Amino acid sequence: MGHAAGRLPPEFWSSHAVVSALADCDFAVLLEEIRRAHGWTQAELASEVGYSQSWVSKVLRGKQVLNLAQAREVSRGLGIPVHLLRFGLVVISPAGTSRRRENRVGLPADAGALLGLEPAG
Repeated sequence: MGHAAGRLPPEFWSSHAVVSALADCDFAVLLEEIRRAHGWTQAELASEVGYSQSWVSKVLRGKQVLNLAQAREVSRGLGIPVHLLRFGLVVISPAGTSRRRENRVGLPADAGALLGLEPAG
């Protein structure tokens, strides 16, 4: 078995696959990279996050969208540094007005504000 939960080496968070997953808000890829880095099976990952293996399998295949509570719970359980998560995107249009849109994880664009990560607005 690999590293204990939350004990991934600092260089893990700067690997290309992880940086891309974080930039794209792609929880499926992020969780798969964490699973591999720890040397866990899907069942072991499921145990760490408190969900079933079938739920984890659906998430990893992109068939299960995480809601805000699930994303928070999974992030805490796995020791994902909260400052690396981007729970929402604000798109600036050419006219200079912003509009909100949903990200890949299916979380509302103002989820970061709800988590206290950024001001609402």
